[in-house]
Amino acid sequence: ASWQKAGGAYSHAKMFEDAAKAFHEAFKARTDADRDDVQFAKLATKCCVDGHSFELGRDILDEMLSSGCGSTGSSVSSERAGGTALQLITAHRTKYLKDAARHFLVHKDEDMVMKFVQSMGSSADKRSFLQRHELFDRLLDLEIAEGNFDKVAVICFRRGDYLKASEIFEKAGKFAAARMTLLKHLRLKDAEMMPQLDPFTRTSIPAEYHEATEAHLEKASQLVQAWGASHEEHEEHEGYEELVLEAESMLLLWSRGMGDLAKENLS
Repeated sequence: ASWQKAGGAYSHAKMFEDAAKAFHEAFKARTDADRDDVQFAKLATKCCVDGHSFELGRDILDEMLSSGCGSTGSSVSSERAGGTALQLITAHRTKYLKDAARHFLVHKDEDMVMKFVQSMGSSADKRSFLQRHELFDRLLDLEIAEGNFDKVAVICFRRGDYLKASEIFEKAGKFAAARMTLLKHLRLKDAEMMPQLDPFTRTSIPAEYHEATEAHLEKASQLVQAWGASHEEHEEHEGYEELVLEAESMLLLWSRGMGDLAKENLS
């Protein structure tokens, strides 16, 4: 009781870090006769939020959970909420970490955001937060660290980085998706070069574009072979058939040297 009173006094005096530590001590000194685990957790973390001592709040919650709170029974507040103290403090910790990460997101401090995201208990919570707040570079880092190459490829695809998506789909063994995505990259690059085919501009296509395109088309052919060898099931992709037909046309065009011919006609 004395620690709890001290916490209240410190909080009233706006000495929030001291208040949080006092409520933590009250938690450690509690007895089964007067057990209110969840309330102490909430009081401590509220002081941490008020004093912007977010890391202290996380550490306090972690220590409360590691001490086996609620292991000998339910606390007063947990009985009212219909759960064990352990369950409720775990849920409170998840909410606290998300609130802390959002605080630093508002202040544009991504490094601090990631400190709290990385402290979240599950990959699903981390992924959900990063997706919701469109932190795609950080999401990529997370998926790469966990070896989820197929998810990384999908993220790159949605961001329009089709060449990177193709490379990662291949690493994930998704050869059909890798080929489809590579062809989409080629189609877009081809569209970018179309203005240079206008006879009025009299400009030629850079040689490096021809070299890159030939290399990508050769890669697309290799992916077809890898696809067949892997017995990978055909996956549904939006516009897949259309892209395949375009790819065959592009392969035929380049095999006949039409790209070089167009370049010669414009030079």
